[in-house]
Amino acid sequence: MSTNWYKEVIDILSIQQAEVFILHGDVHGYPEFPGEMLGDFLRRMTWAPIRKQLEDELPEGEVWIDLPQEQQDRQLAEKGLFFSLSPASGLTFANGAQQEVFDRYAPSPESNPFAAPGNGLLDWFARLHTYFRNPDAVPLTLVLEDADLLFDGDGPLVEPERILISYIRSWANTPLVAGSGLHRVFLVTPFEQGIRSALRQGRVASVKIPLPDEESRKGFIALVLDNAAEDPERSDLQLEEGLTRTQLAHITGALNLVHVEDVIYRAELEGGVITRGIAQARKDALVSQAYAGIIEIQYPEMGFDDIVGFEALKAYMTGYVYRKLITADRRCPKGCILSGPPGVGKSVFAMGLAHALKLPLVVVRTDRIKNKFVGESNKNMARLCEGIVTLAPAIVLIDEIDKVMPSGDDSTGVSQEILGQLQTFMAEIPRGKAFFIGTTNYPGIIPRALL
Repeated sequence: MSTNWYKEVIDILSIQQAEVFILHGDVHGYPEFPGEMLGDFLRRMTWAPIRKQLEDELPEGEVWIDLPQEQQDRQLAEKGLFFSLSPASGLTFANGAQQEVFDRYAPSPESNPFAAPGNGLLDWFARLHTYFRNPDAVPLTLVLEDADLLFDGDGPLVEPERILISYIRSWANTPLVAGSGLHRVFLVTPFEQGIRSALRQGRVASVKIPLPDEESRKGFIALVLDNAAEDPERSDLQLEEGLTRTQLAHITGALNLVHVEDVIYRAELEGGVITRGIAQARKDALVSQAYAGIIEIQYPEMGFDDIVGFEALKAYMTGYVYRKLITADRRCPKGCILSGPPGVGKSVFAMGLAHALKLPLVVVRTDRIKNKFVGESNKNMARLCEGIVTLAPAIVLIDEIDKVMPSGDDSTGVSQEILGQLQTFMAEIPRGKAFFIGTTNYPGIIPRALL
């Protein structure tokens, strides 16, 4: 499975460009292995090089795995700490040895007569600040979970939050140098724009965790199925005849690995045979939930033979666009606008094209992109763009695209922001990944910049 985003983190740390990171995107999926969430993955990657160093330093004849667990924990803690912090549970230590080392360099208010008493997150942040400013402290990795809840970019800024932001800003202003390395701080949020803009300034690196591509999904499916085959209680789990692991990986496009696992487990609950029907039905339900109903995936049964007219356009699509799209040719057109009065078959043509090209049809619900709550429309656009990328190649139908275009009664500027995001996305997505069809009854209001 691909974890190139973490390699990006390591590269940034290696040149001391930043030690504070905003991790956004697929933060609620498995980065690599079944059952291992993002926090677990970061802990494993943090401790792996430390454990390797300690193993190399062992006297001849000793094996790390044979050491008592308490001894392993203590030796790891003396080399590096890993904590997670959330609004609900505060600072969470992996074990007692980790907390002992942290307390040594950042005493709690109760044990430090010169420290003012505090409580909750403010107290933890104050102690972390003390720890980070101690030049002798061992390297510490801090994962701040649900950063979008703690630093909601759309909510009012209250005083406790202002203080917490000031701490993080101070950590980002200068290198977080430890006694034998660098500290690291990860702010975790599904949407980068969902947290305060003040946290996205200075020496802060934004790293997106993308949804898994088809190859990553295929590798994950193989791992789950192979593990099941070795388990006597799950050995009946199998793919239906004619369905390959590659095809299942393609069907599960736009899902993270937790959702892919869900598709497999649903089939297991329904008899143990993973069928196309079960996979597609569960995938469609998960997509609707994950993308807030903004996109709907269809597999039209109506083909070009069922549509009268459009002969020149049909020939162009099947003879030219299809060859470019299926081979990810950089000369492939990115899309077209179909205009005309209601009832002439604009949307039906898109359905026929998807059937003719044997590609999924991603229907964009324009009425659900705009949201009355501040910031939600931008998040919806981010969901849309991410989903389209992972479903590629696909036909994307933006029906009545004029509904999300700027108009005179848009006093909030939301439509202009949506248009800007759509333009940026269509400019950045490689040709051959998707073919967009926008339909409208009013072609005159479509901005030329989008054409």
